[in-house]
Amino acid sequence: MASPQQIQANQGNATQSTGPRSAAGKARSSLNALKTGAFAQRLLLPDENAKEFGRLRAALLAEWRPAGPTEINQVDRLTALLWKQGRLYRAEACLYAMFRPCPEGLGGIATALAKDGKDTEAFTRLQQTDSAIERSIGITLSRLQQLQKNRGQRESLAGAPPAAPAPCPSP
Repeated sequence: MASPQQIQANQGNATQSTGPRSAAGKARSSLNALKTGAFAQRLLLPDENAKEFGRLRAALLAEWRPAGPTEINQVDRLTALLWKQGRLYRAEACLYAMFRPCPEGLGGIATALAKDGKDTEAFTRLQQTDSAIERSIGITLSRLQQLQKNRGQRESLAGAPPAAPAPCPSP
């Protein structure tokens, strides 16, 4: 637990830290915690191509032909998952390139993996994230297929008048 002197010092320091003031500074600082983009909260990173993302989404919309907001939501989720998976593959290639040069004059994939095991475990984290994304893709595809299979039932429900709410039981 912090002492009263530490609390007072922390409060004094906090008054001097105002953070970024300009819109550009705020936008830049919003990316401070971003490292690989594998865990990014924003869908597109500053160096990614929005047109390529749009093409991927358009291709998936054409392939799945979603009807209604629920199916569109699943196609959008699938788009995001496939985009993130591609980002992981690019990150993996960059890791290999980063670890390839080494002082011993050796290099290659084996050296990268051996160094990773000792230093960072980045490849392991990428593989775990890729596996999680792959599971999410499978779940999303299953949901989308089920929604499309039951599309007729939803359409008939949409045309029917809403059911009257059940009366509240008397006390």
